[in-house]
Amino acid sequence: MKFVLAAATILAYMVSLGCSVDTDVDLVSILNGDASDQAEFVSSFDKNRAYISRLVDSLVVIGQSSWQIAEDRSHGDWIRVTIETLEDRRYDVAFLNPINAKRSSFIVLPHSRKSDQSVELSYTLSELTDSGECRIVRENQTNHTYPVASVSKLATIGAVLATVDSNELSLDDELQLTGSVLSLPTGTWHTLTIGAKRSVQEALKAVLINSDNTAHDLLMAHIGRTRVHDYAVKFMGHRPDLPFLMTSELFKLNWSASRELQSRFAEGSYDMRIDLLETDIRHLQLPNLTYNEDPVDPILFQWFAKLDKLCNTWSVLLSDPNWKEINDDMIIPPEFGLQGWSSLGHKNGVSPGVRSFSGTALLPCGATVVYSASIVSRENRLREDSVFDIAINLSEQVVDIEEILCGVV
Repeated sequence: MKFVLAAATILAYMVSLGCSVDTDVDLVSILNGDASDQAEFVSSFDKNRAYISRLVDSLVVIGQSSWQIAEDRSHGDWIRVTIETLEDRRYDVAFLNPINAKRSSFIVLPHSRKSDQSVELSYTLSELTDSGECRIVRENQTNHTYPVASVSKLATIGAVLATVDSNELSLDDELQLTGSVLSLPTGTWHTLTIGAKRSVQEALKAVLINSDNTAHDLLMAHIGRTRVHDYAVKFMGHRPDLPFLMTSELFKLNWSASRELQSRFAEGSYDMRIDLLETDIRHLQLPNLTYNEDPVDPILFQWFAKLDKLCNTWSVLLSDPNWKEINDDMIIPPEFGLQGWSSLGHKNGVSPGVRSFSGTALLPCGATVVYSASIVSRENRLREDSVFDIAINLSEQVVDIEEILCGVV
């Protein structure tokens, strides 16, 4: 499946490079062609420059220079090569879905000679049947519990919607911002004035669309940790022994807590961890992060899920009568748009050493797919070449998925 996904994650970073090709071309011939052919080809992406941020200069260099293929690592119909310019610069280039040149996606990344052996990739692709059952179609290492970063916020969204469904809460109810729920970005609610009021529906949309940490903690504080924890354990496979953390608690544990306090939390029982959260950890200051600081262990204090169970989460969310009220601004990840898929919901997750995503999409033939992935590096930071490898690995699944579920070859 084309998992070069939406903004604000490492996969999101790659999605910003995805562009559609609106001409019938022989892509391999162009790569091997002369400078004028190559420049003309690259210029076809000019209209998409608003979506290309960090690698515009690379594209310009390639467009104005001739190059040769230094290494060809293509697999079947998926073209993946390393090119070398006259200036001795190297770039990894991939065309996702070159079978159909009108719906191809073009990706360029600076070439890296090293692979990141510490990266662990797990993913699952499931069909969500009309009865709400999940049938796994493709999977890789999904038998364990994996860190999923902000994908876990789906549990908070689900728990809040369940509270609304039981008439204990209304989407129109107002929540008042307090200092105790202020968290770090992502999102913008941390900039609101203390005492500001927002509706439950506004908070849910902020969490789903913008992954707003303060909105998340406000909702969780309102309905209580226990409801969110129980929902996460039941529908996502979150670890029962690990209290479901507010985002502010995760920041404090990873960056503000002493090594001694971190050890006590890591080694404690569920009840001991709850006690530490409500006493020692609550009174810690939020760290002043520049986002270059790495935690002691990137996956020690996290939110977890079993990727195959995330399909259950989406099954419940899609069947909730209020789901469309908070999902109406959802933007289809570009790669799914290129395939003609329609997004029914999507969530990204990002933290040092962890990138994750999960979502569901409607295929042109009417089949519904749920996709989830967790990418973990125990070296804390995922390198760009690792992301490239992962994107190509996952993108190769899309032809199989459509052939299996839709009979498309």
